[in-house]
Amino acid sequence: MLRPFAVILCGCALYLSPLQWENLVWPNQILLYTSLIFSLLALSIATCISKLNLRQQVFRALLCSFLAVCATFSFGWGLVVWPALVIYGLLVRWTW
Repeated sequence: MLRPFAVILCGCALYLSPLQWENLVWPNQILLYTSLIFSLLALSIATCISKLNLRQQVFRALLCSFLAVCATFSFGWGLVVWPALVIYGLLVRWTW
């Protein structure tokens, strides 16, 4: 359970490392990074939804949708998160 979050945390640390400070101050580049980070966080939270009780499922689903909305409004590539979440939900047969 902790391993996917460790991989996501390492990926976020690489994207936000001080070695890439030039990319982080350009307005266009930061949009790409925030969209990617929000998308990865939403997808990683979505993988843990089906293993919890109903109250935790609802909380994680709301958090996942909030992160997907943040990815959508940070850059246009964030729109890819929604079909990926729906396809994943259908494949693991979430209770709707």
